[in-house]
Amino acid sequence: QDLNATYKLPDGREVRWREVKGGTVGLGGGDWQVAYGLTHVWSPDERTIALFIGKDDALKVWLNDGVIFDQNTWSHAIPDSFFTTMKLRAGWNKVLVKCGNWNGGWAFMLRPGDPDQKLRFARKPE
Repeated sequence: QDLNATYKLPDGREVRWREVKGGTVGLGGGDWQVAYGLTHVWSPDERTIALFIGKDDALKVWLNDGVIFDQNTWSHAIPDSFFTTMKLRAGWNKVLVKCGNWNGGWAFMLRPGDPDQKLRFARKPE
């Protein structure tokens, strides 16, 4: 993913990556749209952790280019409504999210389980 790229939509509008901070990624209104999120997680060792999820509506999550969560179902974005596991490798791990909206407002949230607070998060690997 080129974070500096601009993409032209069929209707002529242009979209680009933008930095968002915080636990909930609110995407505003707009029916039948899709948005992507990208972050990197650094782990000191190989470990499996829980990933707690809130979504509205469809959500697909890739860890290091492999799908770990895929649900195209209507839902409200309520924190920790869903979960899956993430098998992190030692070092940097890429997490890519695709969130699709059916109608109304939409958002997604991901909360990695990190009880010993050893994980680090960054827009791109440092």
